[in-house]
Amino acid sequence: MMFRNPFTTPRADGAVDLGPGTEGLHPALVLLRDHERAARRERRARRSAWAGLCEAWSHAASPPVMVLIAYALAAGTLPGSRPWIWTGFHVAIAVAFPLSMLFMMHGRGEVDDIELTNLRQRQSPLLLTTLATGFSLFVLETAVAPALLVRLTLAYTILGLVLVFVSRRWKISVHCAGVAVAGTVIWQLHGSPLWFATGVATMAGARVALGRHTVAQTLAGSLLGSLLTLVFVF
Repeated sequence: MMFRNPFTTPRADGAVDLGPGTEGLHPALVLLRDHERAARRERRARRSAWAGLCEAWSHAASPPVMVLIAYALAAGTLPGSRPWIWTGFHVAIAVAFPLSMLFMMHGRGEVDDIELTNLRQRQSPLLLTTLATGFSLFVLETAVAPALLVRLTLAYTILGLVLVFVSRRWKISVHCAGVAVAGTVIWQLHGSPLWFATGVATMAGARVALGRHTVAQTLAGSLLGSLLTLVFVF
């Protein structure tokens, strides 16, 4: 009994037309080839959807966003409006200013992208952010700002210095470090490590899946951010 491909079209002479490029092929082989092509298209679609989710999470939990969250959480535990005023000051100096400069550098073609995926282009933006954070620390310390905010700014300043030094040779994950700091703040202020573990694990997975970092680079960034927060803030 001859195998019939349901997707083929009979010709006038009674033969079966399998489509271009199938001359001499058995119908079963043509069906198998079509199945493999459909499976590859489905795999590409799944990878594209997963990559989109990873990109969205990387942007939603980017380092500047994590700084905002960490300071908002810290200020929220302190009485009065003064902590929020200092939080606004720090965000303007150490987040908004370096970020605007980064966008300017990107517009001039000095950096390929905002995430600084090119290791050679990391030094100037990271150093600028660290200097701005150090200046904010000086002002907060001099003006006797709330101690929790001063300690948090100290941790971020030291984190920036380490990132600048390490990034000269190795692409440690700044995203994972940022999530780890915010996650550790939540953990210490509210007593549950769930958000810390979930945030770090999902960010590390996203960065590895996107090919931006290795497992070791995400692990190093996560440990660095968490340890500095535990030592200098709490």
